Formats: sequence, C-alpha cells, structure tokens
Amino acid sequence: MLSLLAPLPACDRLSRRRQGLSFVAVCAFLMACGRVGFDKPAALEGSAGQSSGAQGGRVGVAGSSGTAGLPASGGIGGVTSTGGVANTGGVVNTGGVPPKPFCPPDCPMPTLVATGFETAPLLGTTRPSLYPYTVEVVHDIVHNGTSAMHFVQNTQQAQVGKDYIFPAVSGASIYVRAYVYIPPGTVTQGCKIVDFARTNALGTDINVEPNGAVNFFVHTATTYVDSANLSYPQGRWFCLQADMFVSHTDGSVHVAIDGNPVVAVTGKDTEPAGGVNLVGIGALWTYRNQTNMEVYFDDVVIAKQPIPCE
Repeated sequence: MLSLLAPLPACDRLSRRRQGLSFVAVCAFLMACGRVGFDKPAALEGSAGQSSGAQGGRVGVAGSSGTAGLPASGGIGGVTSTGGVANTGGVVNTGGVPPKPFCPPDCPMPTLVATGFETAPLLGTTRPSLYPYTVEVVHDIVHNGTSAMHFVQNTQQAQVGKDYIFPAVSGASIYVRAYVYIPPGTVTQGCKIVDFARTNALGTDINVEPNGAVNFFVHTATTYVDSANLSYPQGRWFCLQADMFVSHTDGSVHVAIDGNPVVAVTGKDTEPAGGVNLVGIGALWTYRNQTNMEVYFDDVVIAKQPIPCE
C-alpha cells in the first residue's frame, strides 16, 4: 500500500483544505478499440457504513401495455415512468423511452478511462480511509443506465474514492467528464470530489463548498482559485467538466458545470514530478467539521481530448 500525506498551505483560508492521498496504486489496463479501460455486471463493492435512501426517480423502462409514450426498444407502447423525477437534470423520463446513448462505453474518441459502473469487475482502485466509509454501486439514483457509484464519508478530514491510473501525461492536456449528484444539504463545510495527481504526489484538487462555489487548489503552484457562489447545484445531476494542461511553466486548469465555465487559471506549474497519471473521484477529502458527506458519480470519462456533456 502506498500512501501520501502532504502539509497544508500556511494561510488561514487554506488551512482546512489539507489534503491526503492514500491508495493502492493498482490499475489493469485493458486494451480494446483504442481505449485503455472498460468496465465489465455490476456488483456491490466492499463497504463499511450505510448507504442513503433513494432520492429521485428511476429511469423509465419499456412495458407491454399503456399508451403513455413512445414504444421502447423491445417493448410495445412504452409505459410512462412512475418512479417520479429521473435524475437527469430534473427532467421526467416519460413514455418508456430507453436511455439515450451515452459515453461510456461507446465513446466516439479514444479514452484513457470510460465507465458507467454497469458491469463488474469495476475499473479503478478504491482509495481507502482509516475511518468507516461506503463505496458501492447503487441502482436507485442514476444518471443513465441502471447503475451509479455512491461514496459516503462521515468523518471530517478523511477520504474515500476511486482512483484511475493511466500512462503519465506531461506537456499535454487531460480531460475529465463526469455526472455528479450531491444530495441537498450534504455539503456543510466543503469536500474535494475530483483530483488530478501523480502516484504518491499531490496535484490539483477540485472542491465544492456549501455556498455553491467550485474551487481548485493547485498544490504544485500553491494556487487557490474560487468560483462565484451557486456555480453547482445540489439535488440534481449535473455535468462536471475539468481539464488540465500539464506543464511546469504554462499549465492551466478549467472547470465547467453543465457546459458553463465557472473557474479557471493559466500560466501555472500544474505538473507533479513525473507528470499526471491519476484521476480520483469521490469524497476525496472532507473539510474540517464536514461530516455526513456523500456524492454519486456516473458516466465518467477521462481522455486526452474534450468530452462533451450530453
């Protein structure tokens, strides 16, 4: 097991954003169709603690009766979804219409990682914690398909997540596209939900705060940049896009929510020694006094070119 704890910046504002990485640097590279990884039927991963209850409707499925919607694939006259509001930005999935094609698994470009958490064994390595945590596949709160990944960390200044390791990138860009769902009222202090890093070295953290702000901290440049308030929603799925140009002298980081740029920085050292070879997702570091943190991820893609929202 490899672990990493890094000291915090000295300034008061950043003192609570102390980061920690502790994970097993293991990744299976499966070469298929020009992609490094694809996940294969989803099973519950090992977890400690309880998962939360359902929040929101399931995606509608095809039925054999009813005239409420368009015919679904394999069905006759699809049945209107009765599960409530589907977690696709608050839009009700009616008419038994099957889920839209999405990326993954059939991304139109070569990818480093593409997973919808639909099949097992799942890609990535669990980033563990010394404290109780939950990492599980769920089927009640999903963006697309039938599964999503659920992370719970109930302890302050603690972590849990999934790490995706790939060949190191230097002097080029890495792009991440993920759908994220944060239950209302969950973020009380703040939490890191995505990071670009190097095995055994901190890189750049993307955090969410209770006022709706998204911020990132570039460890290699000791740079902190905050977005405007209300930049991300709680209680519905949103599309998170983040990209980093990996460079010691001319690096950049951009973050967009639902296709709208919210925070960026350029001309910084974004390169850990040896380049970036890891992207993490989850409740990767809870701020001081942040407890009961949970977050859902679905349709995660990591690539060397931009990945659009649906």
